[in-house]
Amino acid sequence: RDGERRYLEGLFRAPIYSSYSAREFGRIGQECECKKGFHLNLERFVVEIIDNNGNASKEGHSGRIIITDTKNFVMPFLRFDLGDRGWLSYSPCPCGRNLPRLFLEGRSTDRIILANSSMPAALAMEAVNSMSKNILRYQIIQHRLDHFSIVILPLPNYSPVDSGHIQSKLKLVLGNVNVEINIDTTGKGFVVNNGKQPPFISLIRQHTSETSVVESI
Repeated sequence: RDGERRYLEGLFRAPIYSSYSAREFGRIGQECECKKGFHLNLERFVVEIIDNNGNASKEGHSGRIIITDTKNFVMPFLRFDLGDRGWLSYSPCPCGRNLPRLFLEGRSTDRIILANSSMPAALAMEAVNSMSKNILRYQIIQHRLDHFSIVILPLPNYSPVDSGHIQSKLKLVLGNVNVEINIDTTGKGFVVNNGKQPPFISLIRQHTSETSVVESI
């Protein structure tokens, strides 16, 4: 997240780079100095993006991330679905490297459920990310079909005006439906699942056993 990155870079006076990893595979890709997507480690991994019907997605089109590890001879993982969504770019990176880049959107199961529709939670996160320069951490929590809360750990330059912008943008993303959006800037209402604090969590229904128990900190 941009807010966290800028904060840490200022704190340590050094650039911060992200990598894309999985417990089953290790590091699949990493950022370069341009920080525009994850350059994939193709000497080891085959990375595919497929749609919900199992067909290959075109470049720039979002889909499920599928990984094959070509170096694991003990317990091979062939076309393993990580449960993440993203898209690929084969266009040249400004850094000069020719490796394709992966852009992440979020977990496949992260969806906002409304009364008459649903949508990827990544769309809602974009509304908050637009104000990320003033935010260190955040989490969107859907309590009911018509009730959301956004827990924010603000940076010093955050103001009530930012809260108003976030509420307006999120309502626009949701289709201007009648929903309640509460913003908590105390930074104390984050929900943790399995030791992680995801940017979106739905309390309407739990998708896996890992999210069946939550605790607030």
